[in-house]
Amino acid sequence: MIMEKIPLVNENDEVIGSTTINEAKTNGNLRRLVRIYIFDGSGSILLQKRSAHMQSYPLHWDQAVGGHVSSGEIYYEAAKIEMKEELGIEAEIQELTTSHRTPMTFEGVYKAIIDRNTKILFDPYEVETIRWVSIEEFENDIEINSNNYCKGFLDVWKIFKIKLQDF
Repeated sequence: MIMEKIPLVNENDEVIGSTTINEAKTNGNLRRLVRIYIFDGSGSILLQKRSAHMQSYPLHWDQAVGGHVSSGEIYYEAAKIEMKEELGIEAEIQELTTSHRTPMTFEGVYKAIIDRNTKILFDPYEVETIRWVSIEEFENDIEINSNNYCKGFLDVWKIFKIKLQDF
């Protein structure tokens, strides 16, 4: 099996080589991720439950789309590709930030607004299920059941939730 190459980046998010996801995690290397928060424009957010096959946070709720930036891609391209691969949709995305720094990653954070009736064909290897939930219900649930959600998803939500909800 060929392992997908991802950019190896330095503390300034500059590409200094390539590696695999597993090598980056094992060696503590910085890597690039994208996250897309999807809304219906009427007060609901789309969540995905990661499949049992996922190495990190299996069966945890996460933002609608997320993934690593592959070698040769920029954040925006990676976000569009991940959205198509994970949910089978193409939609306009708005960049909130690139190079958002966490301890082990730089992240491109995006949002999209789609019609709630958009046909979503998620990849069952990566996604167990999806659901629309009101932002109010989501906020209440993370107060009570935060351990059911991916930590990075919640960390980014807390930082960017005002910008994410600005339609």
